[in-house]
Amino acid sequence: KSFYMTLPLPEYTTTGEVDNAKTSVKYNYNPTVYPKNMSTSDSIEKVYDKTKFASVKDKVPFTITAKVNKFKSEKTLTADDLQGYKVFDDAPTAALTVKKADGATTEPTLADAVTSVKVGTTTLDKTTSDTDPKDYKVTLVTGNTTDEGKNLADGYTRILVTFTDAGLKKIADAINDCKNNGDTVEVKVDLEFELSDAFKTVPTKTENMSEDDKKKDEIVNKSGFFLAHDKSEK
Repeated sequence: KSFYMTLPLPEYTTTGEVDNAKTSVKYNYNPTVYPKNMSTSDSIEKVYDKTKFASVKDKVPFTITAKVNKFKSEKTLTADDLQGYKVFDDAPTAALTVKKADGATTEPTLADAVTSVKVGTTTLDKTTSDTDPKDYKVTLVTGNTTDEGKNLADGYTRILVTFTDAGLKKIADAINDCKNNGDTVEVKVDLEFELSDAFKTVPTKTENMSEDDKKKDEIVNKSGFFLAHDKSEK
């Protein structure tokens, strides 16, 4: 899309202390501009439900809200335009867990923390196998040597929500249904954990407490998403 900038570009420099500060200006007639499709700095938000998590015995619910970096335009978007779009939660492996539900016959993993995935008001369906033609699957990544594990910190497990072509089509359709060109949609991922037993009781702080016990004083839970790209792009 077209954008405008004024020339020359003023560049201000302030020197000296506050009382004797002097500001000079240079005019740049040859600036370099790198336009991008969108800024992703504010494209993801993560909040936990404070009304439900009040003590270490409560469940820990999170909601990740991630914008899609594709927009409504004259071109009708398809799943091919949204390849690679994924949303993830990086959970501290030792601190968070998923407990076995009453009546369950299998042991849960951190992948079972994902309770729902939505685009707009549409709830997407989770696949049960690689051949199941539903909307998304949840996998666990434990190392940072692959593209899917990029920037994964030690001690964390990446809970990765990957969309099938059916799911990407639903996201594309939601963008196509936006009111104005330039609009996009948000994908919401709800997760629910419990604190592991090791993190439910933190020892009284002392000078001699171990580094592991010091880390139990705070739980840092991270999240992010992989940008969508055209099928012809890497």
